[in-house]
Amino acid sequence: MGDPAIEDEFFYRFPVSMCILKGSRSNPQLKIMPTNGGPGVIVAFTDKDLASRFMIAIGDQNVAEVIECDQTEFVSIVTNMNSHGAGAVGFDPDEKTGVCNVVIDIQDLIDQLKD
Repeated sequence: MGDPAIEDEFFYRFPVSMCILKGSRSNPQLKIMPTNGGPGVIVAFTDKDLASRFMIAIGDQNVAEVIECDQTEFVSIVTNMNSHGAGAVGFDPDEKTGVCNVVIDIQDLIDQLKD
């Protein structure tokens, strides 16, 4: 068992991977993924291979692509999605169940990343 002071923390680093509709990189259209977060949750992945495997597992590799985002691009995409009603970001959903490793309130994430 880990240090209880950090046991519930989730760590990620950039680049972060996201699934977008093919050809929409200049104005990213996020692919909505089935997750435990429910409606209004967008997903991000801490690993590009994990994102690719997830997309293949749910059968969306023909309409979506995986992109890697640096912090600036990630904040821009997440801020845009927040203005369109997204309320949270789910990280690393399981490819079989859709259960996210962690779900973070989108505004808290934006505030954290802009600091």
